[in-house]
Amino acid sequence: MSKNFSKKLAAEYVVYMNGGSAFGKCRRLSPIAENRLYAHYAAMSQKQQRAMEKAVDRMVYACSTKAVKKAWAGLHAECRVRELPDGGVEMRFVTGGFEGMIALIDGEGNITIEATPAK
Repeated sequence: MSKNFSKKLAAEYVVYMNGGSAFGKCRRLSPIAENRLYAHYAAMSQKQQRAMEKAVDRMVYACSTKAVKKAWAGLHAECRVRELPDGGVEMRFVTGGFEGMIALIDGEGNITIEATPAK
């Protein structure tokens, strides 16, 4: 791995791709931002990539009911990213009034994911 590798940015990519795939359609980041995150993801070994992907998939599965997952599959979501003061990132998958999902990624690349209530 490169000395410029960031586990946090790699985690952002995995959450962005795997979290977004829980929805029928997801409006995503700009191609430039996506490529920047992908470069950090690609710097990991395939074993590390698979482990992170599985962990994110487990968190997405655990944070919602079967009914919510079924509803998400038919919804359009928008991925909104916000830098946090502590160096982390908040990624919100917003569905426009229905239940969505929020992921918090700290500066070390640790991830937590939870469903957000309908508004």
